Amino acid sequence: MQTTDGRYQQGVNNPGAPPKQNVSGASNSAANHTHNSQYNASYNQADINQTNLEFGKNVIKGIGIIIWRPFRLMFRFAKRNYTYYVLKLEQTKAFNTSLRSLANALFIIVFAVSAILLYRGGQISLVKMTLVEQIGEWSSVAGVNVQEVKLHNRKHSNKQDILAALDVKIGTPLLSFDVDAARKRIEKLGWIERADVQRIFPDRLDVSIVERNPYAIWQINGKHYLVDKNGVLVADEIPEGYQYLPLIVGKGAATEALGLLSALEERLEILDHVRALVRVGERRWDIDFINGIRVLLPAAKPEAMLADLERMIVDQKIFERGINIIDFRLSDRVRFRMDDATAEAYHAAKDAEKNDNN
Repeated sequence: MQTTDGRYQQGVNNPGAPPKQNVSGASNSAANHTHNSQYNASYNQADINQTNLEFGKNVIKGIGIIIWRPFRLMFRFAKRNYTYYVLKLEQTKAFNTSLRSLANALFIIVFAVSAILLYRGGQISLVKMTLVEQIGEWSSVAGVNVQEVKLHNRKHSNKQDILAALDVKIGTPLLSFDVDAARKRIEKLGWIERADVQRIFPDRLDVSIVERNPYAIWQINGKHYLVDKNGVLVADEIPEGYQYLPLIVGKGAATEALGLLSALEERLEILDHVRALVRVGERRWDIDFINGIRVLLPAAKPEAMLADLERMIVDQKIFERGINIIDFRLSDRVRFRMDDATAEAYHAAKDAEKNDNN
C-alpha cells in the first residue's frame, strides 16, 4: 500500500518532474486509430466493389442492348415480311383458284361444243365403233371370243328365231359384240316380252327371255293370231293348248278387247256361252253366243250392260225363248228380235186369233 501510495504521491508531489506519459492511453489511442483506419479501408473497398459491380452490370446491359437491337430489328423485319408474303400467297391462291375455275369452265364449254359438233357429224359413233372393234380384235387374239350360246326360260318361242335375231357366230370377239343391239332384236320377236343378253367370260353368251302370255285368238282377214292382253301379236299359228282362248274378231279388236274380256271373266254365266267378241266399225262390240244369239252392246260403257244380260240369261231364261238378237244400243230400252221359226209361229198365232175374232 505504501509503495503504491508513494508512487502516486510522488507523481503528484513532484511538480518539477516532467509529466509522465500515460502509456495505457497512448496504446488505446493507437488501437483506435488502427481500427478506424481498417474500418475506413474496408468501407472504401466495399464501395469500390459495389461500384465495380454496378459498372459490370451496366457494361453487360449495354452489351446486351447492343447485341439485341440488331436481332430485334431483324425479327421485326422478318415478321413484317412474313405477314406480307402470307397475304401475297393468299391472294395468289385466290387468284389461282379463280383462274383454275375459269379454265375448267372454258374446258367444259369447249368440250361440250366439240361433242355437239362431233355428234352432229356422226363422228362420236364412228370413234366408239372403231375403238370397240379394235378392243374386240385384241381380245380375240387373247382367246376372248364366243364359243357357246345358252338360252334360258324358253318354252314356246322358236330357238332358231332367237339365234337368228342374236346374230352371232362362233369366234366373234366377245368384247366387241353389241349385247344391247342383240337384246333389242330378240325383243322384236312375237313370243318375247323381255330379253337379257350377257357376256360370260371368257367365251359364252347367256340369253335369258320372258315369254308373253297369250290372252286371246284374234281373227282378221280370215287368219288367226295369238295376242296378249296389250294386243301384241304373239304368233301367227295356234299352238296346242291355246285353241280354247276367247275369240275376238275384226279390225282393232286385239287392242280393245281387254276391258270387255276382263268384265266377262267375272260373269261366268255369260262367258261360258260366248263364241266370239266381234268389233263393229272399230267403235263398239257384239257378243256372239254358241247358240246363235247375238247381243248388240252400246259404244259407251258396254260392260255396264252385262249385269242386265246375266239376269236375262239366269232368271228369265232368255236363251229358251226363240230370241236371236238382244239389242242394248238404246239407253232407254232393250229390243229383241225373234228367230225365223219363232217369228212364223208368232205370226201364225196372231192370224189364228184374228180369224177367231172374225
